[in-house]
Amino acid sequence: MDNKILIECSNTFHGSSDELIKNLERLIENKRNEKTFLNSEASMFWIMKGCIKYFNELDSNFLGNSNVEGIPSSLADHFASNLYRLGNAMRSLGEFWKIPTSFSEEFKILLDIRTFIIHSGEGINKTESIQFEGYKDTQLGLITKVDGNPITNLRLLKNVQSDYIITLWSDKHDKKGRNINDLDYNIRNKNFIDTEVFISAYDVRNTVMVEIQKFLANDDTKQDKNNKTSKLPEIKKIVIDSSSNKIDFDKLAALISNSPRSTYIIENGLSHWGGYGLKRLLNYSQSQINNPFVADNSIYNFIIDRIQTVTSQFWDEYQDDSISDDKVVSLDIESVFGDLIPKYEKKTYLHSKLFSNIAPFFNSKEFDDATDVYYLVRLITEFSSSFDCNLKLENSVDDLICDYFCEAIKIGIKNREII
Repeated sequence: MDNKILIECSNTFHGSSDELIKNLERLIENKRNEKTFLNSEASMFWIMKGCIKYFNELDSNFLGNSNVEGIPSSLADHFASNLYRLGNAMRSLGEFWKIPTSFSEEFKILLDIRTFIIHSGEGINKTESIQFEGYKDTQLGLITKVDGNPITNLRLLKNVQSDYIITLWSDKHDKKGRNINDLDYNIRNKNFIDTEVFISAYDVRNTVMVEIQKFLANDDTKQDKNNKTSKLPEIKKIVIDSSSNKIDFDKLAALISNSPRSTYIIENGLSHWGGYGLKRLLNYSQSQINNPFVADNSIYNFIIDRIQTVTSQFWDEYQDDSISDDKVVSLDIESVFGDLIPKYEKKTYLHSKLFSNIAPFFNSKEFDDATDVYYLVRLITEFSSSFDCNLKLENSVDDLICDYFCEAIKIGIKNREII
């Protein structure tokens, strides 16, 4: 064992604290899923973010004054606690995220320094890196600030910049019987040794920041996401049967409901997805085609064709991993037919209430005829008065919304002369 230890970072940190924090935030976001331990990870994130800022701004006074009165300064305790928190946070997040965590020898020595600063006063015989073979206990002796004192300067290593010399005192706890007049027994047997650790803010900062950078670089999330597959079984023609104008939205929902690409949401025990709204509109349109009292079926055929087309497009884009999640075509009814809904007084306002107040179950797997009558009446009144158009009031709330979209699309088609 060397009685002099120099903490000298083998790598220099190239980058900035802002870059590390951005990488940390990106990693947190990438790793978030339905199994995330939100409260635990949030605490560890704050610890790492705070430590990045703290160690990036570390100055030559980071351990405070020399411990001439026996105990370390509050700055030394603060340094040791932050280092301990950081090491624990990286280890814990590494376990949560399956990121391999192995610390450099320099970082392990810093963790040992932390142990001596915090735990001296109790028996210390377990360390990360510094080994005291044959010695039962090691305690923190002196923290000496390098401040130009001639005696202190004599102890410094040549051509090495140090801000502090930390002296550790080790003891073998030799209990062998011996002659009380053997004056140099302890010296000959090296029962007591002093170990000096030379440390600077520059090397501590580099060591810690490189360690954090290495931890964040171990993330394989990006590779996993680039290699992800969103493949569906070869049953598109069964799910989307264009020959009979049938779409099995329930089957499609079962295939994609556990993927963020689907925009499928389960909240308060209810399943919400744009495909359920299209299912209602498709069924309503087919019922109108089969209605002998409906003379002109062209609008309903148009609606069915567009739903078939956009659902087929969704099926293909969902499996195309070159298309990001937010770029996959939406099955939301307003996205599918929004280009055909004509403008009228209060339209924007009423559409903002459409699926929250007027028909809250329209895009849900579950059925409920609940509605906010005030907004329902306003929708009927504003739309009917704007276009001299009467909606079928005998319908359920969901069918009334389907009728609203059919009539609005009919007006939009007429204005654009699509049919």
